[in-house]
Amino acid sequence: MKHISLYILLLYSISCFAQDPNPDLFQDWSLYFFQATDFETEYTISEFDPPITPSLTISSNLDFVGIGACNSFEGTFGLPASDQLIPVSFSSSIDDCMIQIQNEFDSEFLPYMEDGGFYNIESVPEGLILIISTPIFGVARFRNFELGTTDFRLKNISVYPNPTRSKLFIAHQDILITKMELFGSLGQRVKIIDKGFDTIDLSELQIGIYQLKIVTELGAVHKKIIKD
Repeated sequence: MKHISLYILLLYSISCFAQDPNPDLFQDWSLYFFQATDFETEYTISEFDPPITPSLTISSNLDFVGIGACNSFEGTFGLPASDQLIPVSFSSSIDDCMIQIQNEFDSEFLPYMEDGGFYNIESVPEGLILIISTPIFGVARFRNFELGTTDFRLKNISVYPNPTRSKLFIAHQDILITKMELFGSLGQRVKIIDKGFDTIDLSELQIGIYQLKIVTELGAVHKKIIKD
């Protein structure tokens, strides 16, 4: 992602005027979704087991502190343009989280925060959402409110057995599923399911790790599937 940083820092260096920051930036934000690029792993934070609580706190002087899975980071943001949030200083810890998926998350999330990107703040009924994105379709979504009823209902969708050799069962209670998509480890879509949402036959797929995207009336949820 360093080529993105060079591009954005160039924009920063040729910018002659300081930008007025959005005052809504200055608060505590909780990360709920992250993907470094459109080819990288999608991380839905509520699906981590054991749980993690990545966060970002931005002060009125644009200093910031945050935490990933187990590593912390801090620095100072610059505002080269009204829609850009680019660190002019950044440091982080490099601890071993002792859990592979958490190490993988920190190895993508911390460099992403060091690079920064374009940002916007959206208002939803529950509060505010901060979105930091990049030109190669990376996105980090934060919110300033706690999990709501919708989030808990989506979290209760479960898949089993996992790992599986053939059939995968989806327990979705009374939540209406409209579509499911299965993606390979490189992000390629390998299967679309538009009916019969209680069971998926995976017997024809190769052994490996897949991501199942379940689209519901309440939003989408992602599940990691292991085919053995």
